[in-house]
Amino acid sequence: MKKIIYLIILGFATILYANDSEYYTSGNQLVPLESPNVRLDKEVLKITRANSQSNKFLVDVTYQLYNKGEARDLLIGFESTGQVGDAESEGFFDKKYDVKKLLNAEKKAIKMSTKKHENEYIKNFKVTVNGKHINYKVTNFDHIAKDKFTSPFVGWLYYFPVHLKKGINKIHQTYLFSSETSVKQRYGLSYILETAQRWKSGKIKDFTLILDLGENEQFNVAKTFFDDNNNWQIENGYMKDNIKGDYIKFYIISGKVIFHKKNFIPTGTIWIYASRYFPNNGKFSFDYKEHTLPFQTTFFDTATDAISLKILKAQPFARKGYLFKESNILNYYKKCPWYHINRKYKKSWKSLTIQERKWFLKLTKIEKKILQNIPYAKRGYVFKNYSLSRYFENQKWYKKNPKYKASFSSLSLSEQKWLKKINKLQASKDIDKFFFMPLF
Repeated sequence: MKKIIYLIILGFATILYANDSEYYTSGNQLVPLESPNVRLDKEVLKITRANSQSNKFLVDVTYQLYNKGEARDLLIGFESTGQVGDAESEGFFDKKYDVKKLLNAEKKAIKMSTKKHENEYIKNFKVTVNGKHINYKVTNFDHIAKDKFTSPFVGWLYYFPVHLKKGINKIHQTYLFSSETSVKQRYGLSYILETAQRWKSGKIKDFTLILDLGENEQFNVAKTFFDDNNNWQIENGYMKDNIKGDYIKFYIISGKVIFHKKNFIPTGTIWIYASRYFPNNGKFSFDYKEHTLPFQTTFFDTATDAISLKILKAQPFARKGYLFKESNILNYYKKCPWYHINRKYKKSWKSLTIQERKWFLKLTKIEKKILQNIPYAKRGYVFKNYSLSRYFENQKWYKKNPKYKASFSSLSLSEQKWLKKINKLQASKDIDKFFFMPLF
């Protein structure tokens, strides 16, 4: 005898705020609504950022269910949040998730659906059950008053029939979604875990969360679903617990962050967010006296003075924990909250990523130009190049002299000799020669 039951998959969802173009995201587990004999034995949830500049994320989640009873047919649904805005009533976003109200609304939406619907915020939605690709339909709730169910949790419903055999069953789901972005946040995303308690025994026997958010990445995870930091593994990076706060900071050089726990009773939501970096005083020319460098790939490509330039060039190595010998560089990075000394790390060109190498060479190119032009700057030459102009205008000794025309012959013999030495170093591949070379 086959039995019909309902399951709902709630995944990352999106709400568009019309005024400021932010996205609000939330998500949930594969949860049972009428199946007390189905157990969630294992879940592997992987969240991957599309690229280092993107607010798009790929969700890849595998559920292993154990159906103790007879084989049965199911209608499974994936909920995606609807579009809402500032016109919503007061307290609208504080509504709690009500399973019974929501199930009734979903059944009604399926019956009333008369056309094909598309969710523009979730792309490439795919699902397989026991290795078999499943076709799905999409309906939305535009024709149902929002106060009849617990919006903003649902706007669209993806639904599809499956057959659940006796014993072990695997459901694999993937999709691409846009995260929340704002003036203060590069991205923010959430994934509701509490509802997994509705499975038989009220827990996930084996739960794994994998975060792959890119290289040189800094983000925060709220302490809403875990109480022991020992459950985290970091491939290449480290974490810092804000004991007085409600979140943990992760500093990832490369690789994945993994949370793993058995007999996991989820009591909260996964909240992940990454803040934007704002230079002090709105300046984008790095000044070590005013600016604190972020852990992420630097936003600066020029500096205001020689010491600032040396410190700026040290950033890729500081991220990896290099113990600097020069006191001014070491003392600066000791003040950075993310600096974590790794005595085993040896500064090398090979240890840098392609992105870091490109940035480093760009900065080195600017440094070479500065070195080459110091003799002319001393005579007041007015520079047209932005980086050179910004640098020399911050030097107390620099006085513009529009009448001065730069020429090699106008330099002293010692300056000419020094300049030839600098030009010779241009062809050098020894990064250290420029890394610690003084500008004066």
